[in-house]
Amino acid sequence: MAWPAFKAENPYNVRLAEEMAALGVKVREFSARELLLRPPGVFHTHWPDIVLNSPGAPRGAFRAAGFLALTAAARLRGTRVVWTAHNLQSHERRHPRLERLFWRLLLPMLSGFIALTEGGRAAAMARFPVLRRRPGFVVPNGDYTGVYPDTVSALDAKRALGLPPNVPVIGFVGQVRPYKNVAHLIRTFQGLPTTEARLVIAGRPNSPATRRDIVDAAGVNPRITLALEHVPDDRIQIYLRASDLVVLPFADVLNSGSALLALAFDRPVLVPRLGAMGELQALAGEDWVRTYGGDLSPVELSQALGWARERPRTRCRALDQLGWDVIAARTVEAYRALSPRQVPA
Repeated sequence: MAWPAFKAENPYNVRLAEEMAALGVKVREFSARELLLRPPGVFHTHWPDIVLNSPGAPRGAFRAAGFLALTAAARLRGTRVVWTAHNLQSHERRHPRLERLFWRLLLPMLSGFIALTEGGRAAAMARFPVLRRRPGFVVPNGDYTGVYPDTVSALDAKRALGLPPNVPVIGFVGQVRPYKNVAHLIRTFQGLPTTEARLVIAGRPNSPATRRDIVDAAGVNPRITLALEHVPDDRIQIYLRASDLVVLPFADVLNSGSALLALAFDRPVLVPRLGAMGELQALAGEDWVRTYGGDLSPVELSQALGWARERPRTRCRALDQLGWDVIAARTVEAYRALSPRQVPA
């Protein structure tokens, strides 16, 4: 049983669940009732801290207590509990004291955990010492090539957005949340020495306050295009193919599916030197991933745009090793290591 499995906006979960099912593993979507009445061999949770995202602390505490009680009941009935450490803390950090208590109670119930990189595994154990006494497995994020439609050229994508064909374009694609630092990207772009470049921001803000920050930062600059809405699957290619450089200026990051998505569309990316971004650069190569330290500056952004446009590129072949069949097989191997009787070979 996975939370989430097939009912997820993130294609990571859906592709993983589909490929595990193809390997003969019975995959069920999370259900509190099913977890209690028909406990699975493995309960795999990806972002358990989502229960802490409620605006009010009482509601967050209620949801957290319910999840912890369900997890404890499942453990008592023999279910192995696995957590994939996509992040090591909630991004919004709305209830820090509640969150500390939540992790303190949840982590001892884990049978094991999965990290997406070796660095992520080490970071998880450093932040949560209890994990040093749990089996930890490294299973990378899969490749998003082919997950979304990809039928337009860069020229057609720019035309679809009303952009001149030869204009340099910096893009950001994904849900807009405070930790992603999009307002800072806009202000940095405003400081570029060139007046030719364009900036495209595509994604739905997570709150009215976040939307206001983005709109205020952009002002009335005609070189900035804001598409502050959910991006349909068939439009993702438009924004990514139109971008000469995808910039993800996260203030805090461990892993980034957005960076992998950009690489799947053969777009070079600029990311902070945080979390596993160095490992991503080592995997994809310095022709595809550029990192920076500290706060993103106009100088760094300008240099990165030049780097993106001046180097010839065809396809990011490093992602070929991240096929979902391989990712699923390694995940199932982790399950079997924890619960050999309940996940047969």
